[in-house]
Amino acid sequence: VTTILGIDPVPPPTDAASKKRLIKKDFEVLSVWSRVQGNYYQRAYLMNRGHNPSWTMAKTFELCAMFNISSIAVETVAYQATLKWLLEQEMARRQKFYTILPDKAPGNKSKYQKIVDTYGSLLQHGKLFVKKNHTDFITQFTDYPNVPNDDLLDAGAMALRALINPHLELNDSDYTVIDESDYEPLDFARGCP
Repeated sequence: VTTILGIDPVPPPTDAASKKRLIKKDFEVLSVWSRVQGNYYQRAYLMNRGHNPSWTMAKTFELCAMFNISSIAVETVAYQATLKWLLEQEMARRQKFYTILPDKAPGNKSKYQKIVDTYGSLLQHGKLFVKKNHTDFITQFTDYPNVPNDDLLDAGAMALRALINPHLELNDSDYTVIDESDYEPLDFARGCP
């Protein structure tokens, strides 16, 4: 199994956001996806409202250990570049190292287009699977783009873009088995994409 952790962080609030009471608007999301024999499985996700780097560091290393993460996918612009630096500092402190993959989505595309392009190409071929109890994701996915926030979809899309990388392909003998009875395929109807 090749497993990637995608992180969609929340930057520190600006003075303008604080004045408008938008401090806790977005969710920080950590999303774990695995690729097994050409199929993509959402293994877990964690969400936390607002900016809290301590939570991000603690939960990142918890998920990395739990799912034997191969790499961590993050954007490397604006605050995300700071997150990359914070992760590297925490890795050095803990002496546990993971490859950080910069998200390679074209910068000139909107977030909407990045999400739709990433999920759509896999969804139409029946390659995406989620656990039945991933209700937050299923709801956000089904209602997209008419959702109050798309942080969960964005974090997952980052992980998926890294997993789709052909350089991460393994031989069939390298795969392990995922119990597919816990998963159900996503339907290609309405919503995203």
